[in-house]
Amino acid sequence: MTTVEMRRSPGELDVRARGHCGDTRVCAAASMLVCALMETLERSRGEFAELDVTYESGCARVKARGGTGRATALMENCAEMTECGCALLATAFPDSVRLVVAK
Repeated sequence: MTTVEMRRSPGELDVRARGHCGDTRVCAAASMLVCALMETLERSRGEFAELDVTYESGCARVKARGGTGRATALMENCAEMTECGCALLATAFPDSVRLVVAK
């Protein structure tokens, strides 16, 4: 089971993804959603007040706190896309992906 936990509040984001779901296609899809989030925010690293990105097999974490208005908007838009993608996976593959969202 892959579990994606997202905590969002105005100007802050904390995403943790853990586990392997056993279906390589589903696991790859969940990983790409989180990796795309990580890379997009990394490309604007200097604009964030805080950006912590860690990734290893079976575990990823993104923690960001806005800085410039552009960084905050980018973070919120990317978080929304990541949440939507993970929700689609969790709905289509409930035995493989679990999404937990705390706002």
